[in-house]
Amino acid sequence: MIQKEEQITVKDILLSIIGVKNKIKKNWIVILLCTLIGGGIGLAYDYSKKGKDTYTSTVKFYLETAAPTNEFGGLASMFGGGNNGQSNGLFSGANLDELVKSTEFVERCLLTEVDINGKKEVL
Repeated sequence: MIQKEEQITVKDILLSIIGVKNKIKKNWIVILLCTLIGGGIGLAYDYSKKGKDTYTSTVKFYLETAAPTNEFGGLASMFGGGNNGQSNGLFSGANLDELVKSTEFVERCLLTEVDINGKKEVL
């Protein structure tokens, strides 16, 4: 016996959407109550936390060095692999010197006031 393939029509989709809408309409009080209870629990938890949030970060700069690779480095660089000792990164050679000497870098990193234990300090 050949089974008929089940097809989904626009009418079926609309009926299911209307069914979901009717269930939401029927249970709107429960949905609202659950939302208010969840929001109240979240608000109570937020107020129960004591103290301020503390964030700690560190910054490390590594000077990139360009060391010549082995004899196959040139062959690999022809096909997109290996750099054959070349380094063009931001923190390589003279780029690092210029970055550290720039006024914007010094102002943003070293002259910005930070709050440490309630006192404003400059790094």
